[in-house]
Amino acid sequence: MSAARPRTPGLRASALLALVATLIPGGCGETGDASTGASKPAATARESSTSAASAVAKPAPPAPPAPPAATAAESKGVEQRSGTTTNGAFVVSWVPVPDPIPFNESFKLLVTIARAGAPLVAERGARLELDATMPAHGHGMNRTPAVTARGDGTFVVDGMLFHMAGEWNLIFHVYVGTEYGQVILRVDLH
Repeated sequence: MSAARPRTPGLRASALLALVATLIPGGCGETGDASTGASKPAATARESSTSAASAVAKPAPPAPPAPPAATAAESKGVEQRSGTTTNGAFVVSWVPVPDPIPFNESFKLLVTIARAGAPLVAERGARLELDATMPAHGHGMNRTPAVTARGDGTFVVDGMLFHMAGEWNLIFHVYVGTEYGQVILRVDLH
């Protein structure tokens, strides 16, 4: 059995302090007065430990502002049946058939796309693509749903199947002419 190597307390600390000292303005071996251009030798390890410790102990920059509080529709466990697209131009609403959504069984969605604003009027000529994902698991459905346009701004989405219980996101991609909008709406299947 070999003898334990004696520890040299402060060796790692002094090396760390020396590294921190090089990161502090003027910490490249000399410190100086920028107004006079005069320089003096860098502080000793003991002196630099005080200045480096104070430099390291500076308060962190303020945290970015917190996101706005979740609305009732964004709260966990609340199903979102309508929402406005990211471009603000369209409102997407949906209803499952059957309602509520069955677990591990096929279901349909009846979807309406309307121009945002009052009154809501279905958008003729819209095109819809739909996907669903489980954000906590990083996967989507095991199927690709078929979207059928009715020509009046409403759609039937066949072949939906949520094979796992939990939080799902319905991702609606809306196209009208050259406009594109997306909305992600939450579904909690339990």
